[in-house]
Amino acid sequence: MKPEDIIKDNEKRKSDTDLANYNGPGRVITSWDKLDQLQAEKKFEPTITLKTKIPDLDEHIRDCRGGQLVILSGDEGEGKTLLARTLTNSFSEQDARSLWFSYEERHDEFLAKFGETVPFFLLPSELEMSTLTWITQRIKEAKAKYGTIHAVFLDHLHYLTDEVETGNLSNDLGRICRKLKLLAVNENIIIVLIVHTNRSESADEPTIRSLRDSGMIGKEADTVVFIWRLDGGDDAVLKIAKCRATGAKNKKVNVSKIGPFLREKTFEPAVRQIHAEKLKERSQGRA
Repeated sequence: MKPEDIIKDNEKRKSDTDLANYNGPGRVITSWDKLDQLQAEKKFEPTITLKTKIPDLDEHIRDCRGGQLVILSGDEGEGKTLLARTLTNSFSEQDARSLWFSYEERHDEFLAKFGETVPFFLLPSELEMSTLTWITQRIKEAKAKYGTIHAVFLDHLHYLTDEVETGNLSNDLGRICRKLKLLAVNENIIIVLIVHTNRSESADEPTIRSLRDSGMIGKEADTVVFIWRLDGGDDAVLKIAKCRATGAKNKKVNVSKIGPFLREKTFEPAVRQIHAEKLKERSQGRA
């Protein structure tokens, strides 16, 4: 063996030995070791599971689970935040604790929209133009003060553009969603993220490609639900464009605003046909 080959062989052996002895963060361990570690740290928590309490929606997505990134989307004024408030109320009825980051409204306006009885949830006393680091700190603070946090609501994605690093908005938004997904997994929480659409540019029903500014957003999400109102009234349609857990795709649920929240609604066939025709007319008007 040539001297230079001996040197390379010795360097490889040393590198292999160093890797075998590595005991730092991110080291590779066995599943049994990880179980022992979690139990020793008392972090072995059951996966959070919560129902939306909209029966057909729960049938299509099964439930919302810790570690999931759930996206709610739709045009401006179509009911995205209303849907998020409805989920907050449903989670509260299941004794779950949600943490809200609402950048669209003042706190008094936001709380008033829950009606006379505001459900229990958490929120920062004041909001900053958020970074994921700040949001993560608030989640950890909430856990330290109140125990298990089940869900985090973010209204909306584009308030996280302080995280933009590369100047490529599409890639940066995709990266932000990837970090939110990882945060959901690491903290065993449901993250509900509101995202705007580019739907005004299309006459079709919204699809994952309708999510504003980045096709990567939908790829990182576990569940994507769109909402649009029928004829500008209280009736609306939820469209499950994607659900990784069940494989549901393009399933629709009829709902109606009753009081401060959305409730499932079954339309008579004739009424359903009228709504379908109105939706078609509205779509053609955008073409």
